[in-house]
Amino acid sequence: MKMYEMRKGGRCGIGFIDPNTVNEYTWKIDAYHEKHVEDSMLEFLKRLKYNEDILLPYNFQFHWILCIIKVDTGTVELLDSLLKKQSDYTILFGIVNRAWARFISVTPGEWKERLKWFRPKALKQVPGTDLCAYCVCENIRMMTSERNRSQKQEW
Repeated sequence: MKMYEMRKGGRCGIGFIDPNTVNEYTWKIDAYHEKHVEDSMLEFLKRLKYNEDILLPYNFQFHWILCIIKVDTGTVELLDSLLKKQSDYTILFGIVNRAWARFISVTPGEWKERLKWFRPKALKQVPGTDLCAYCVCENIRMMTSERNRSQKQEW
């Protein structure tokens, strides 16, 4: 819906990755699906490389987080409402980093050799609640609806 809303409003600059395609559950099914998830991530990067931000809602261990990939700077912001341990993100790091390595090898341009990951301040959920999906949706809403337009966002 946000993609449609942004197009209707004449704004661009934000890409969206399908969380049904890139997620831990699909990756864990078998070796074929591991490759499919990484191939899909590579295709998303190639198709969305000119966007200011690429949003990846990601589900793992029954928990939702939001990754904001900034291709031009080679950074990934990880918005986690529970601040899980870094080791909990191992599969996500692997999927995105391997796809990035393939992306820079097949896509002409001056790309950063490695992605830099960091966790900025983000909405936090109250411990003991299951509001992580709400926090992801609210972060997406704030990024798409409340952001100022830049030249890259105009049609």
